[in-house]
Amino acid sequence: MGPGFYSQLGLIYVDMLSLYTAVSGMISNAVAAEGEIATKTPRVRGWRTIKKEILILIETYISKADNKEEIVRDLVPNLLSAVLQDYNQNVPDARDAEVLNCLATLVDKVGELIPEQVVQILAAVFEVTLNMINQEFTLYPEHRVEFYKLLREIDLKGFNALVQFPPEAFKLFIDAILWAFKHHNRDVETTGLTLCIELLSNIEGLGPNHQFAIGFYQNYYFSILRDLFSVLTDSDHKAGFRLQSQLLAKLLELLIENRLSGTIYRPGEAPEGTSNNDFLISFMSKMLLNAFPHLQPQQIESFVQALFRSYNQPNKFKGTLRDFLVQIKEFGGDPTDYLYADEKEQELLEKQKLAKDKAKLVGGLLKPSELED
Repeated sequence: MGPGFYSQLGLIYVDMLSLYTAVSGMISNAVAAEGEIATKTPRVRGWRTIKKEILILIETYISKADNKEEIVRDLVPNLLSAVLQDYNQNVPDARDAEVLNCLATLVDKVGELIPEQVVQILAAVFEVTLNMINQEFTLYPEHRVEFYKLLREIDLKGFNALVQFPPEAFKLFIDAILWAFKHHNRDVETTGLTLCIELLSNIEGLGPNHQFAIGFYQNYYFSILRDLFSVLTDSDHKAGFRLQSQLLAKLLELLIENRLSGTIYRPGEAPEGTSNNDFLISFMSKMLLNAFPHLQPQQIESFVQALFRSYNQPNKFKGTLRDFLVQIKEFGGDPTDYLYADEKEQELLEKQKLAKDKAKLVGGLLKPSELED
């Protein structure tokens, strides 16, 4: 129903969030009395279902609504007071991934109208969620996906909140993105790479002389570059090749086209007067020689120079990367198995679309579930 549901939601909203808070208290009391094992009991799981259904209803309404001012005025204050403290203070097993999903939808819809509340959201959920998922790659899979979705929405719609973050907290934010690069969940890896590309674009938009931008490049440019090459040359992350090459091209573009001010290296890391380009070529060459000592320095030098020449030609740039990945022989089997996975997947999707378009022309060939609404 979208906006048409607003009058009904207004009748039940306050009571619904009161119920949410009451059930949260009951769950907290059960955990305090019985320990974390209480979250596995049917009674507590039933209470959590109540909380989840409330969050799903609110998230669904916000995603369909178009009355942004009313959402900010009537829904946001009560929603944040009900869910943020509860999520922050609960034991990990009692935190619901639906909270992150609901907050991501909220930021997507009205993030630019509530910059202060975006800071509150990040402060409440960021560190506690990161502590849940950074121990190993298998725990809390739903939280992982929703967490990175929320971070991406905050970068897109509430970037000013990130600029206000204290340095230690912003470092954790970057670490979380770099950690996503190495994740084996494809959704998380894809979101992390996309988020990093969009973050670089936002920081570029601040202007080359902005103090935050200068500090960002000096502190994080090479961290991103190192971690990017570690996944680019790892067969476990072959699915991200397209986005990995986009991110690398973006990093080179910022430097080659003088989109940043000052030096990307700190004083003492290079002789005075060294240009950013020369420093980066030297840095990449040393990094790759250390990682692949079986290659000749001339091979590395030719590869780096080729990247600098083709950074603004996506197909040629990807071809240069593919040639290098074949050279290092890091992977077994036919290199096309992974180096062209992206193109093969796109080709398959196009074939499926063509087959579906043909089937539409004859009644009865498509199942009801395959028909568009």
